Parts: sequence; C-alpha cells; structure tokens
Amino acid sequence: MASLVLTDSSQLTSDSQHLDKVSACIDTFFFLSQKLITKQWLGLMWEERAQLKATLYQLTLENHHTVPHFIRNKLVKLVVDIARLDWPHFYPDFFTNILQLIQSPDNTTLGLIFLLTASEELVYPWEDLSVARKDELKRLLLAYMPQVFNILTALLENLIQKQRHRVTATPPPSPTHGQPNASSPVHSGSLLSSMLDNTKSSANCGSGRDLDPESETFCCLSLKALTHLFMWVPITNNITPNLMGAIFRLASISSDTCRDESVRTLAMAAINEILYKNCVPVSCADFVLNLLQQAMTLLQGWLATPQDMDLQDRASCATKVQHISTSFALPEMFGTGKLIKSQNQPSQINTCAHLTMYTLYSYEEKLIEFLRLFVGLHLTRLEDNPCFPMADFADLLLKFTFHGESTEHLVACLEVWDTFLSHLQFKKNVAQWYSDVLISLVKQLLGKCQFRTNQAPLEELDDDTLNDDNQTEWQNFLCDCIDIIDKVITIVPDTTYELLYGNWEQVCKVYVGLQHVICTDANTQARQLGVKSEHDIGRMHCYMRDLSSLTQIMGRLSAHQIDDFNHGNVIVPLLLNLANFAFEQQLHRLLVSTPVLTTDFVEVHAQVLAALKSWCHWMVPVERHNLIPGLLSSVVPILTTPGEPAKLCHSAAHLLATITATARPPQIWELEIIRDLYRLVPTLQNLQPEPWSSKTVHRTNGETQAQQPRTPEARSKRPKPHYAANAVTRLAFKHTESITRLSQLSMPEFSVGRVARWFRAHGVGEKGTGSHNPMPAGAMAPAEPFESARHFLTTAEMFLTNNFNVFFPTKIKLVLISRHAVLKKLTYRLVQRAMCNTLLLVWPGVSDQLWDQRHKLLSALLDSLVSDFRRLGANPPPQIPDSQLGPMITNTLRLLGDLVNITQEEGSASRKLLYSVIQGNVHQSLAMFPQYIQCGDVCEAILNFFLTAFSGLTQQLGAPFTEQTVQTFLNMFTREQVQASLGQEGGAGSRVIDKFLQLLQLVMAEPGAAFKGFVSSTIKLCLDHIFPLVRISSGFDTPLVCDSPSPDIKMALFTVLHTILLYRWQHFYRASVLESLSSGAGLSDNVNHREHLAGILQAYGQTLLQADINMFAHNLRSLEQVNGKWKLYQKKLFREELLPQFLTVLLHTLLNKSHSLLGDDIAVAIYNMAAVDFPAFHDAFIPHFLRTTSGLDDNQRTILQRNFKRDTDLPSFTQNILRLMNDMRCYRLCNASLPANSVKL
Repeated sequence: MASLVLTDSSQLTSDSQHLDKVSACIDTFFFLSQKLITKQWLGLMWEERAQLKATLYQLTLENHHTVPHFIRNKLVKLVVDIARLDWPHFYPDFFTNILQLIQSPDNTTLGLIFLLTASEELVYPWEDLSVARKDELKRLLLAYMPQVFNILTALLENLIQKQRHRVTATPPPSPTHGQPNASSPVHSGSLLSSMLDNTKSSANCGSGRDLDPESETFCCLSLKALTHLFMWVPITNNITPNLMGAIFRLASISSDTCRDESVRTLAMAAINEILYKNCVPVSCADFVLNLLQQAMTLLQGWLATPQDMDLQDRASCATKVQHISTSFALPEMFGTGKLIKSQNQPSQINTCAHLTMYTLYSYEEKLIEFLRLFVGLHLTRLEDNPCFPMADFADLLLKFTFHGESTEHLVACLEVWDTFLSHLQFKKNVAQWYSDVLISLVKQLLGKCQFRTNQAPLEELDDDTLNDDNQTEWQNFLCDCIDIIDKVITIVPDTTYELLYGNWEQVCKVYVGLQHVICTDANTQARQLGVKSEHDIGRMHCYMRDLSSLTQIMGRLSAHQIDDFNHGNVIVPLLLNLANFAFEQQLHRLLVSTPVLTTDFVEVHAQVLAALKSWCHWMVPVERHNLIPGLLSSVVPILTTPGEPAKLCHSAAHLLATITATARPPQIWELEIIRDLYRLVPTLQNLQPEPWSSKTVHRTNGETQAQQPRTPEARSKRPKPHYAANAVTRLAFKHTESITRLSQLSMPEFSVGRVARWFRAHGVGEKGTGSHNPMPAGAMAPAEPFESARHFLTTAEMFLTNNFNVFFPTKIKLVLISRHAVLKKLTYRLVQRAMCNTLLLVWPGVSDQLWDQRHKLLSALLDSLVSDFRRLGANPPPQIPDSQLGPMITNTLRLLGDLVNITQEEGSASRKLLYSVIQGNVHQSLAMFPQYIQCGDVCEAILNFFLTAFSGLTQQLGAPFTEQTVQTFLNMFTREQVQASLGQEGGAGSRVIDKFLQLLQLVMAEPGAAFKGFVSSTIKLCLDHIFPLVRISSGFDTPLVCDSPSPDIKMALFTVLHTILLYRWQHFYRASVLESLSSGAGLSDNVNHREHLAGILQAYGQTLLQADINMFAHNLRSLEQVNGKWKLYQKKLFREELLPQFLTVLLHTLLNKSHSLLGDDIAVAIYNMAAVDFPAFHDAFIPHFLRTTSGLDDNQRTILQRNFKRDTDLPSFTQNILRLMNDMRCYRLCNASLPANSVKL
C-alpha cells in the first residue's frame, strides 16, 4: 500500500477526483503508521517491527527524489520515531546510515534531513520516554558529534570551494574590487582575515555568481542542522575553528534565489545560537574570542561595501519585479525598513523578489541579534582580554548603528547601546577610552532625531495613535534616543553637555527671534505671523519640533545636577526666559498660514514648562527663591485664562504642583498671584469639563447639518473656501454610519487625529471641487495638494474640530469629548493639590512654620472646595438628582485622599493640621456609607478614601474611631449585600468588595491588639460570605471549577487570609515568648479557633485544584511564607489531617503538567512538606500515592517505588520527584494503548 501511495503521489494528474483519492490514501497511511509507532510499538512482535522499519526506510531511500517534500519529511519523521524507541539495541545502524547518506552525493539532501530530524526528535523531552531513555539517547548522540561536525565541515568547505571556482570563472567588475580594508580593527589578528578577502570578492559579484541551487540547498539544510545541534551540544573541541570558519564564510555570501531564508541568514542564525550559551567553560574562552573576532571582520565587510553588497541586491530585486509585471509600480520598500505590500499588487508578484527583499532584512536582523547577544552575555568575558579590541568594537558598533536608513534599524541598535552603556557606567576611567565614540554617537543621534536633518523618516512616524504605554510611535522613538543620550552624559558629562547646549541654544535663538516677524493686520488688528512662504513655514516647523525635542533632553539633564555637573546655572535661567517669552508673546494665539505651527507652538511651550518642572529641585536653595515669583507670573495666568489649550494647562498645573512640593518657598501665600489663585480655585471654569448641548445639531433626511449664520456680517466673517473642505464634507456625509461604528473603539485609540487618518484612507486628499465649506482660519494649502501627510492630518483635525457638529452624531461626540474632559479633570486636581501643598508641607530650614496661620488659610480653602459636599450632610436632600450627587461625592473624597497622600511623608504636625481641618468630612463620609451601599461608584470612593486615611492618618484617627469604622463596614457587608454587589453591572460592585478586602488587609496587618477583636469576624466574612460566592463548591480532592466574577476579588480575599496567618498567628496558637523559642514550640498542639484555621487551609487547598495559575502561585507562596515564619507544616493539625492531601494535590499538579511554569516552586513546597518526616514520606506516602494513581499496574508501581531514591537534600530530592513524575507519565501514556503488563522501564 505504501509503495502504491508513494508512486501515485509522484505521478499526480490534474484529475481532481484522483487527487482526492491519493490524498486520502496518504493521510490514512501516515495516520496508521504514526499511531502504530508512537502508541503500540512496544506491543508489536519483533518480526513486525523489523518489517515495518525496513519498509519505511527503503521507501524513503527510493522515493525521496520524486515525492513531494512534505511526504519525504513525514517518512523521515516515522523512521526517526522508530529509532527513538529502538536505537541502538534493535536499530544499531540508524545513525551510521545517516552519516553514510550525508557523504553520498545522491543522498546528501536526505541525510541532512535525517540529521536535522534526529536532532529535533531524539533530544526533545517527549512524555512517552523515561528519564533513563532520554539520557541514553542524548549520550548516544553526543558520542557521534565529533564525526558529524567533521562531515559537515568537509561538506561546507567543498561547497565554498565550488562557489569560489564559479566566481573566479568571471573577472570582477574592477581591478580593485574586493580588496581588504587595511584599517580593520581585526585585520591582522583575525583567523579569517585572509579567508574573507576571497569571500568579499565572491560575495559582492552580484546576481548569478552566488551558490548554485543544489549547493544552496545543501548549505541551507546543513546550517539548519547545525543550528539545532548548537542548541544542545556543549561548546567543546567538537566545534572546531574550521567549522566556524566555513560558517562565517557562508555568512558573507549574498544570495539571489527565491528562498524564504538565505544562506547567510541561516549562517548567522547558527552563529547566534552559539552566543545564546551563557554558561561557557573557561577553557572555551579562546574559542569565543576567535568567534567574535571573525564576526567583527564580517561586520566590517558588511559596512565597507554597502553599495556592492546591499544596493546591488536591492536593484536586482527591482529588476525582477519589472520582469514579472511591467504595469505594476512597486513602492519604495527600503526607506522605512518595512516590507510594504500594495493593495493593487498582483498575487504572482509576491514571490521571488519579495522573498529576496525579506532575506535582506532578515540578515540585518540577525546581525543586530548577534550584537545584542554579545553585548548582553559575553562582553564581560572579553573586555579585559588584551587580544580583543574593545574600542574598535565600539567604533564598529557605531558605524553599524547608523549604516541603515530605517528607524527600525536604529531603534534595534539603540537597544544594544543601552546594554553597552549600562555596562560602562559601572567601570572606572572609561571616558578616556570611549569618549570619541560616545560623542560621535550623540552627534549622529541628534541628527537622526531632529527634523532639520532627518525630516522625511521622522514624518513617517505615527504621532497620533497611542500604544499601551500611552505614547505614540514618535514619542517612543524620541524617548529611546533621550535614554541613550542620558546614559552617555553620565560617562562623558562635560563634552556631551556642550554639544547638547549648543544645539539647544541655536534653536532657542530662532524661537525668541520670532518676535521680530509678528505683525498686526491693518483691518482686523489681529496679531499674525509674518512668515508666508511655504519653504520658510516648513523650516519653522522643523525648528519648533527640534526645539521641543531638545528641550525634553535638557529637562532630562536635571537628574545629573550633582557633584561637578552644575550646568543648571545656565539651563534654568534660559528656560525661565523661554517660559516668559512664550507667555508674553502667546504664539499659539497668532493667526498662522498653516495650523501645524499652532500645534508646534503649544508643544514647545508645554515642553518648556515640563523641563522647568524637572529642574525645580535646582530652586530649593533659599538664595534662588527670588526666581519663583517671576516663574509663577508666567504659569498661573495660563490656568486662570479661559481658552488656553488643555495640554498647556496640564503642563502648567504639573509645574505649579512641583514648585509647591519641591522648592517650597516660605509664605508663598503672601504673593498676590497665589492669593488670587486661592480665591479662584473653586471656580476655575476653564479647567472644568465643559457641558455641551446638541441643540445646534439638526437631522434632515438622515443627514447631519449645522446651523448657518443668520446675519450677513456673520457670513462675511466665515473663513475663506478651501479646496479640501468639500472632499472631507462629502466623505463625512457618505460614511456617517461608519464613523459611528468607530465610536466603539477604546478611548486611548480614538481621537480626532484618528478620524482624520481614516478620512485619508477613504479617499480624502484629492483636490476639491470648489465648494465653499469652512476650513480653519488662516489655513493655507501647500504648493502640491497634501504633499505632506502631517499637513493633511493637522488640517483635517483642525477642520473637523471647528466643524464638529457637521460630521459627528451625539454618540461619537461624547467619545471624543471624554478624553478632553479627563485631561481637564486631572489638571484641576493638580491645581487643587498645589494650593494645598503651600499650606501642608513643611518649609525646610525654617523654625517658625506658622501653623496657626496655615490652619486658618487651609480651613478657608477647603471650605470653598468642599462646601457642596458639607452641605449634603449624612442624608442628602432629595431635590438633588443622583447624577449630580455621585460626581460631587467622589470628587470631594478623591481630593481629601490626595491631601492625605501629600502628608504621608511629612511629620506629624502636617498630618495633625490636615486632620483638624477634615475631621468633620471624615465622620460625614462614614455616616453616608449606609445610604450609598447600593451605589457602586460612591461606595468605592468612600472605601478608597478610608483605605488611604487608615494608611496615612492612623494615629490621628485613633483606635476608637477606626474600630467604629471597621465595625460599620463589617455590619453592612452581609452575605446578601456581597452577593448583590458582585451582581452589579459594569464591575462597580466587584471593585467595592475589592476595596473593602484591601481595607481589611490593612487592619489585620496593623501591629498590636487594637483590632484583635475583628479577626474572628473577618475570617467569618471571608470564608462564609465571600469565598462561597467566588467559586463553585467542590470536594477537596476533585478538580474545582472556578467562576469568579472578578479574579481581583479572589486575590484580595486570599491576601486577607494570608495577612491573618502571617500577622495574627496568636489567634490560633497563643504561645509565650519562651515557648516560641523552645525546640518543641513548632509541634505545639494547643490550637485555638481550630475551625477557623482548618477552614482557611481548606480554602487554600481548593485553590490549588484550580486552573488559575496566578491564584495557585499566590497561595503556594503564602503557604511557604507562613511555614517559614510559624512552622505551619509541623503543626499537628496540618501534619495529621492536611499534609497527605496537599502532597497529593501538588504531585498530581506536577504529573498532569497543569502548571508547568511553577514546577520548581511546587517541587520546593513538596520538599518542605516531606521534610517534616522523610521516613514516613518514603515508606508510607509514596507507596500510597502510587497505589491510588490510576493508569499503572502493580509491577510498574513496584519499579517506580524501587527507583525513587531516598535523598534528603533539596537538589537531589527535587530531581528525584521530577524523574518520578516523568516516568509515571511515560507509563500511563503507553498503558493507554497497550495490553496490561506489556510496558516496563
């Protein structure tokens, strides 16, 4: 049957029915063979096994040239599966056959596939093999490795020699082509310096002069096999310099064939696999050094001939595409470092050319991976070796970093630099060795992250969409650059600072010089920017973007204002001047010819304020407090003036909060601008979320329209027509339903900028039809319509913002406004905290803190801030709607919680002052709790406030009030209430329970006997009320199915129980100090509240039966910590009643591999439990465990018990346990498909 199937598969016809029949036969044949070998092999007769083995091998040998590759590989896999069970006892010639096949010219491919498959299958820890068999297979393979490496070395060297002869048959394009670079850092000392001379010339000769197809196939298979062998073969003398030399020569050969993996990419993968070995013997240090020297020579060759090696390959790719389809215009694929696929691309083009392009990038990624591995794992081994030129390596890394054009390449290399610089920071006298390289790094990095020198690639970075870290692609890139510069300045501070300051000062002068190009319109008297030409606008845009970036860098330098780095004396005054200039000139309010400049001006102003925030610690000395009034005069008006951009207000609020918290100028309330702010804070309408009305929106025939101006004067003031307005309007009307669906996106992912990008994707960007639709005031089109993507996005964003009601229905408008409202709320919260900082925080170095005056001012300030809350009382009046009560209460309690957090790090005087002012609010909050127990958001806010208060005002609250508060909460949270809370929609009820459990955890961890009386009620609440609701009841020794409404609740619940066991142990065992120190204290049987302790431990045991690995890990660590502190496992209750059950559960967890990631932790826990009585564990528990485990026969149980060693040290015991589990899995797997008593180890 097998021969017939393989014959038919090699002679496939176009008949679909015949193809289906052949495919079904092939599937059946392989399914039966696979099942027979893997499931029932040990149950076959010897003659049957020998016949099947010979048949499969002969079929593979005779048909591997004709059958499809997937069939050939499957046949090889079946033969190797047989060897996995029979070699060497019943299949002695298995591996010698592989070696003979590799050395046979006609069967080399088959032999290499056999070698790769054998390495993959025989070393992998399959569950149907015992540990002894696995060790035996690995030992047998290792014995053949010297012979394998010698054969592969000879094969690769012959292929390289054959390729060299092909190359020399055609003269090079020039007499000097491929000459070695005499300036190489390893030119004279590298083992491959002479070898690579010929390699470079052969590798750079272009298409058609690389490996022939057969040789390339042999190389690819050999390298794949070597890569897998390097994963598990130790670095010994088996991996010879000749073998590594051949691999490096292949790594330098360019490939121009249609493969998804090129030879040089696979060669680099093999080299990298060696570098992944972190544990390298000292005897192999020279081997690693030689490997790295060869790699440096390879990198230098890659950098020395970029046009011959790289650009020619890319040109070859483009030529292939033209041959495939002359009508298809391929976009630039190498400018951004991404493989771009056009929507109009025919399917047949996605073949050879694209694969060749892909291999170029894959090879470059492998080079970066090599550098990352070397710097991260092996740099410390060679840095002190005189034979390895570290300075030259740094120079080579610098050249490679800026060799590529894409930002992806640069970011990947910056990761390597980050590791390298982190290593250099801890070394002494490194500046003299690396200063030139590091300064050059900063110079080129500044060029890469500035728009004046690198605008095109930077404009391609997305600056709209936020990622999980709440940053855009551009912000991530800039932060990566700043991180590297920040580390360089710790090594070479002065020179780096001069370089940074010079660039920053240059763009600052341009910014300040804008005051000379501001003019006033003669008709409207409006201030406008006098720059009109597109070229000047583009340059100004670049300068403003660079000023924003460089200001961020200067703000980052504040962390280095220590010791000899005192450049803050220059940086801070210039920042103050910029802040004053930005406030006085109000550049973001100018009429500009393109809206992008307005965005740039806002960004610059915000970054200046953010940099000043970073430098606030420089203003701490008293002699510098004279700068603060001037700074406040340019910051506070931003917060009090209506219409200021939200981003600018947020930066100003952060700066104000940092000034009051860090600099802490004494009696700052004497400044008139601060006194005014005290008065204005409660009514800062510009920082409050603005209510909106839908009255301006009307719907007519399903379309959304805006009210038009009613007077001729209003119509005359409308902005002039813009050619893009009609296109945007038509798209908005046409895709209203699609836009509505966008509102379902999550908040961080959706913005007006995203809508603008969506418009562009749907066709916006053509010239308009002349319709007179409004665009932003002063908007000017570039010379070429939408030549810049950023210009279009900004224009569309401004247009959509100004014409919001035209496009968006109510639902989507709410989504977009929400983000703006959240930012305003955060800003207002910061302003409130800043004002309270001035009254709560202690002035450093001042004896008289004026506490009486502080109390008076703070009382007046809080009276105005929480007056609405105080008027509510314990029972809010019914005339106030719930929609207003909820936000009013939650905002007030959030403010009070912020004030408690402010004073946590202060002295008792500050906390006493705060409590004296908010004491009435605290009592009012407690009185309101019963009224709002059903309101999730308010209840959560109250609990969150008391959680903060218990942490920061413990002494001020006093034990009686704290006990009253806890008792009130305990009384309210009955089982019915807990069940009702967990059933609330939106998760508010779950958050309430979570907060309540966090509060109980804090109370239970409080030292002393103050809350001793709450331990029993807390345990009862947890075990009787909450725990039954977050799981489905089940027996202790059966799997438990968990259906918790919120995983956080279950985690918080067991955190409370863990806190009780750890800090309230006296509730169960009341031993005196002398008894605790005695040797027999750990075995004390005088347990109190036995039902409580047993219930807690039973709950722990049930969670160990669940599939939730996080809960399992948490409770396992909890048990280990309690045992480490209180000897839990030695207690009679645990030892006699629970220990066998816990051991059984943990061993079954290892046996079933349900929590493999925690295997080591589980084994350690088993050891600690078994250590209570090792003889009983070996003599009683292990036999009982084997008898009660299904899937084993008596003979196998006897063998397993006999093979289980009685070691009592932790490493040996752990190894024995894991070995026992592996052998049990092997027996059970084999027994599942074989007759009883037919499987023996």
